Amino acid sequence: MKDFEFYLAPVAPTIFGRKGRAEDGVVVFGVPFDSSSSRMPGQRFAPRRIREVSVELETFSPSLGVSVEELSFYDAGDLPVVTDYVVMQELVAKVVGGLSEAGKLPVALGGDHSITLPIVAKLVEKLGKLLVVVFDAHMDLRDEWPWGVRFSHATVMRRLLEASEKISIAYYSPRAFSEEEYRYAKSSSRIHVLESVEKLKDVVGSSSPVYISLDIDSVDPAFAPGTGTPEPMGLTPREAVTALRTVIEQAGEVVGFDVVEVNPLVDCNDITSLLAAKLVMEFLFWFHSRK
Repeated sequence: MKDFEFYLAPVAPTIFGRKGRAEDGVVVFGVPFDSSSSRMPGQRFAPRRIREVSVELETFSPSLGVSVEELSFYDAGDLPVVTDYVVMQELVAKVVGGLSEAGKLPVALGGDHSITLPIVAKLVEKLGKLLVVVFDAHMDLRDEWPWGVRFSHATVMRRLLEASEKISIAYYSPRAFSEEEYRYAKSSSRIHVLESVEKLKDVVGSSSPVYISLDIDSVDPAFAPGTGTPEPMGLTPREAVTALRTVIEQAGEVVGFDVVEVNPLVDCNDITSLLAAKLVMEFLFWFHSRK
């Protein structure tokens, strides 16, 4: 057993029905946590449901000429379900710390968006600097949400910026803002708000390393209804995949990826969970193509 596996329980089915080996360089793990969700909890069920529907997807990429079976990744299982945010942070930090020491790339299945904080905070300890590319309808820059709560899915990016001056954030096509968040973003030199793939190329291409965090509500609720805070006028799945591929291709180094805020309890025919699984597959394909 590898050190990072100590805190993870095996799951069935595994992502795309393939477990892989602990020696593989990319490690998938689930963080079934939704205690910081403020509207519709249920994200804790996403890691399992994403895996369950993932086995229904076709696994060949015509554009790259490879299949999932040829990729090197390991599904290490899930962290235990906990309700305390501090405990969740500690568990995630231990897993990511172990992965980082072993030179492995983490792919996390959330869970609400608060799980990104301990992942990125742990990675930046070793990397020294980090650009976090965020696909999200919202900026998650509130100081408190709900009132009096400083650690939640709606404050995660603010806490990240406070955690280290070596972290910067590039948002791709956010569309829902509070005045507080908007003014905070405008005042920070470490926040980029990007509305086009071309601008995304420029920022990502000049930064290394890069972590990618994909909130499923970045996609329009017509395509991804199963989420806690849906917002109209979002990305199409094709637009999301194109932008994701652009980041992977242009980044000097990609050091991790997460998909968050999928809520199977409010989904319709599993289309959101299927999309999340497809996005994980696309990440694995295009990350593989960098080699």
